[in-house]
Amino acid sequence: MEKSPLEDSIRKESQRLIVAIREKEAAEIKKQEEACTDEIERFRIKCEAETETKIAQGLARLENRSILERKKVNLHIIEDFINQIVEEAVKELRNDPRYKHFLLHTVCDAARRIQKKADVYLKKEDLVFENEIMEAVKAESRNHKIVIQEDNTIKWGGCIVNDELGGRRFNNTIERVYFRKSFVIRREAMRILKQKGLAL
Repeated sequence: MEKSPLEDSIRKESQRLIVAIREKEAAEIKKQEEACTDEIERFRIKCEAETETKIAQGLARLENRSILERKKVNLHIIEDFINQIVEEAVKELRNDPRYKHFLLHTVCDAARRIQKKADVYLKKEDLVFENEIMEAVKAESRNHKIVIQEDNTIKWGGCIVNDELGGRRFNNTIERVYFRKSFVIRREAMRILKQKGLAL
């Protein structure tokens, strides 16, 4: 049976509309795919940039930590070196003839400030100066009662004088003198090491 012109027209129009819808649909899909591809590319670029920034920050932190650790190690080495030098200097100091004068002077100086009884504490090796200390204090023309004892807490030398009645303690140990002067000694040691190019 032959189709009427109306049916033919409707069929052609339907086909044209179907083609148009499919083209529109294809164009929309293509547009969405392109938008999606662009979004994925932007996200990839953003992720790469963030990753590179994080890596750069991590490397910078590692480098800073490495520098700090090297400085710490150097400071420990310098500290050990200074301690070793001080130990050696103290050993030599006790062999110096001026050490006995220092010891007598510090005991007498403390005794002058004490009214009656003074307890003098010395390193074991310094007990050899006991008689000389007693005579030096007597020469100060005071009626002091002096008791000299060994003190194994004194590491390097010098003396501790206790004023029992006055409740005072005169610490003239070499350790104490060093403690008071340690900043100056360390600063001078660092200056010398820097001058020689051996310090930070």
